[in-house]
Amino acid sequence: MDEKHDQTLAMLNDENHPQQTRTNDNRSPLAKCCTSFLGTLHNNLLLTLTIAGVFLGFLMGFLIRLSEPTSETIMMLSFPGDILMRMLKMLILPLITSSLIT
Repeated sequence: MDEKHDQTLAMLNDENHPQQTRTNDNRSPLAKCCTSFLGTLHNNLLLTLTIAGVFLGFLMGFLIRLSEPTSETIMMLSFPGDILMRMLKMLILPLITSSLIT
């Protein structure tokens, strides 16, 4: 394995194999800023999607409230939330019990 590593380093340092560098100096400052911003969003993808989901949820809730939904529609929309809350209660109860015992 060391041999392969040494060969790779020798090839990178050889003049016949120029190192690949990115030259982005010819781009406008706005393009550089946008690329940097999009790179940051990509690096923090979980945070980005969480914030987008929160805003999408607020928007959907606002639009659904304006349409005056029926009781059946409300039941269908609240079902996943009820399942989530029950799941969290099932998770919390053993944690509290074990905490009180210890």
